[in-house]
Amino acid sequence: MEPSQSRSWHRLHCLTAFGGRLYAGTGRCHGDWIADKHPDAGHVHAIDIGECVTFDDDLGAMWRHLCAVRQKGGLRLYLDGKPVADSPHSSGVALDISNSAQLKIGFGAQNYFKGALADLQIYDRALSEDEVRAVGRISA
Repeated sequence: MEPSQSRSWHRLHCLTAFGGRLYAGTGRCHGDWIADKHPDAGHVHAIDIGECVTFDDDLGAMWRHLCAVRQKGGLRLYLDGKPVADSPHSSGVALDISNSAQLKIGFGAQNYFKGALADLQIYDRALSEDEVRAVGRISA
């Protein structure tokens, strides 16, 4: 059916990011129930572009240690020395993140970091799990 022949049009009722992917829920913009429901309505589609790893829960009000590690197998995110999220790289080759853009910490695609950072460390290599656990211990 051509768009000009349609009795309704479709829209994204829900658009959200979770687990490093962008999700979109489709629906209709028609005020009544129609028996010949369009096949594109009522679906959830997801996409991921590039490599991304996220922790989708609240970190709370206390100091936490976050560590993101990029290595040949993909990305891994640690919270207080424990792995909490993985994003395996399907090709198995090293992720090339070389670019001329300025490094920005706390500026995400959907939101910005609001809080405080302390003891920021950037390494020129991937830390081992033992090293992440050692630096990830939070003193009480």
